[in-house]
Order: sequence, then C-alpha cells, then structure tokens
Amino acid sequence: MTTFEQIGTMRDRLENIRQWRGQLSDVMLTITGYSMDLTGIRGTTDRIPGGDALAMLAPWAPDATHGDDLPHPDQVIKEWSHTIHDHHGTVPPARATWAEHWRYLWDETQRILESPWAEAWTADITALWWRLARLTGNAPAPEPEPLRSVDDVWAALEQNPEHELTRRDLTHLGINPSTLTTWRHRGKISESTPGRYRAGDILDARRTA
Repeated sequence: MTTFEQIGTMRDRLENIRQWRGQLSDVMLTITGYSMDLTGIRGTTDRIPGGDALAMLAPWAPDATHGDDLPHPDQVIKEWSHTIHDHHGTVPPARATWAEHWRYLWDETQRILESPWAEAWTADITALWWRLARLTGNAPAPEPEPLRSVDDVWAALEQNPEHELTRRDLTHLGINPSTLTTWRHRGKISESTPGRYRAGDILDARRTA
C-alpha cells in the first residue's frame, strides 16, 4: 500500500528535479578549467569539464536507452508523462511543455505509485534526482559512521594489548591523570615509550584497581 511518506518523497524529488534543472546553466558558468570534475562519476572515457551538465542542456536522442545518454531530465519526464497517459488511456497535449509534463507526473504521483509502473518510475526519477543533485552540488552528505562507545574501545583494546595509549587517549576513556600517577607509583604501569602506555598494562591495572 502506498503511504503518504512515499508520495511525499517522490513529490519532493520531482520538485528538486524542477529546481535543479533550472540551475544547469549556472553549473556551466562555473567551469574554469579541464581539471574540474562536476559529475563525481567515472566511466571508461575521459569527460570534458561540465560534460554531464552540457549533455543535459542539449537535446536528447529519442533512441537513447542507456549509458551516458541517461538520465536526461527532458527525456525522463516527457517519456514517463506519455507512458502514464497511455496507461490511463489519455493523450497529453500535442505541444505540452516540459513544465506541463512535469506537473502531470507530480499530480499523478499517488496513482503512479499504485500502478504496475511504480518500481520502474521510482527508479528512473531517483536516478535523475541523484544525477542532478551531484551536478548542482546538492547531493546529500554521506552519513557519518557511528561513534564507537567507550565500552567498544575497551573491548577492542582487549584484542590488541600491544596498542599504545597517550594520556589524552586515556582521559577520553575515563582514566584521570591522577589515576595514572597512582598506578605508576604502585608499579602497575610504566611508560612503554615516552608519554605512552601499553594497553595491556592499563587493562590489567583497571582489573586490579
């Protein structure tokens, strides 16, 4: 069953596509040298700077079905508009503009997601969304790796007792400088190298503290 979240996500992507398509000319104006890579994509052939932006501003080939020809914003939006019109037994305006085709898909989003075309349409719109996002600098930043908990670090040190820790490392792990001084005076630990302590010695000192 289609959810409001799914509908909202795809309509948001369509809106982004509309906005970012309008920014392609600005992307071309930022090109200053052949060392620039605006695409973030690597293929089997060298790309000219802004090649993707230039290709997406140019007319699309009606017989383009894969490779660097896709996803082209005009092709994806117009052809899906025709496909959905055909599915509903309707005919788009003879000289419909890109904006009219785009608006039709936006209005029909819920019905598309409930149709047999849902998976293919979502994949094409998402691919176009990502390509435009990369070109215009709007691609979301990757999720940062989750921070390891203190317990996770101690568990890792158990597996690597020869690892050396600085006073700063130990402070982050909850070992106060005064505790280190006490352990040193009691002969539980000693510096393995100047300013560093062997993890195995620290672990033993913690267990017997």
